[in-house]
Amino acid sequence: VALTRSSCEAGYCNALVLPPYYYKAPSDDGLYAFYAGLIDTLGRDDLRIYLYHFPPMSQVPLSVDLVLRLRAAFGPIIAGLKDDELPPISREGDAGSHWLLVDFGGVIVHVMSKPEREFYQLEKLWSEASLLVHVV
Repeated sequence: VALTRSSCEAGYCNALVLPPYYYKAPSDDGLYAFYAGLIDTLGRDDLRIYLYHFPPMSQVPLSVDLVLRLRAAFGPIIAGLKDDELPPISREGDAGSHWLLVDFGGVIVHVMSKPEREFYQLEKLWSEASLLVHVV
């Protein structure tokens, strides 16, 4: 908490936060309490937490249900997720193509420029799929 508070006071309110790896096999409720405690203790609307999912190092996986629960409770404060568990299955495109697709198996990530997004209208194509995060 002190390190994140100091960072915010210095004008850097984005924090990449590992789960509490010092506890053995914490439950989703325990992990939720950990993140909620950090957010509530700091009490800052400009705080942005990036969840760090790195089970090979932390031995603490972050479930999809936990991430969705945190997003529902704290909205934009839970700004993103860094996942170092699995490499992507495939990747297509590059910065010059204006569209990057990364396939992680259960999740496909599309990063595209506004003209491509308007032209392809993926929201209509994937209207039945669950949208986890939409960044404009």
